[in-house]
Amino acid sequence: MGMSGPGRETKRGEVPEPIEEVGVKWVIGPGVRADILGYAGVDITGAQFIAQIYASGFRRGTLEGDRLKSIVIGAPYGTRITLCATTDEVNWEDAPWRTIRIVEGQTYHTGEGVPAVRVPDIDWLDAFDARRSNPSNQHSYPLAKQIADGTTWTFGSGASLHNRVRMIRVDKDDRPIVYDPAAASAAEAAGGPAAPRAADAWSMPQSAPPPAPSASAPPPSIAAVAPVEDQWRLPTKK
Repeated sequence: MGMSGPGRETKRGEVPEPIEEVGVKWVIGPGVRADILGYAGVDITGAQFIAQIYASGFRRGTLEGDRLKSIVIGAPYGTRITLCATTDEVNWEDAPWRTIRIVEGQTYHTGEGVPAVRVPDIDWLDAFDARRSNPSNQHSYPLAKQIADGTTWTFGSGASLHNRVRMIRVDKDDRPIVYDPAAASAAEAAGGPAAPRAADAWSMPQSAPPPAPSASAPPPSIAAVAPVEDQWRLPTKK
């Protein structure tokens, strides 16, 4: 069995019911695990909001979507997080949205070896490990009409999401990334590494991180994902 939110159990195979809390609806797919830090300011600054998602579906904490401008995510490869400007479960792709994927070769690793990405401004494209955005040289992330059309580590509708996030979807997407010359050029211009070409997407050298924890293990401490200045420890017990 799984859980779509604190105290909410679901039968095997049942579609989890979205959980609405503090103005944000959560839609959590089966077997996903992630630590998500949201910030009220760009560049990973301002008030901090933390949500910790367990493989069982249990969630601890939430984000305040009406104050969200930047985000940090730590999760196993194949995890996908989508920020949406609507709570409409049917037509959410018609409203502003942005997807962020945890894809091998497009992450940095925390001290505990957890793949992670930083998004210092949810409205603009920066390198996946950037702590600061570059306001003098801003580029949009790759655009997609539907989530199934996205092939890079981040993509979306292109419309502003600052203080407008009403729903957060967390699920799995283990498709390999496809090299996008425009996105690569934008990332380089923003001061970050270019996206790898398709042939290299799954073989980029890493700094010998330890193996990712199993899906049954509790999520790592949120301190491993947050920048040093924002570290704090969240109990990992359910």
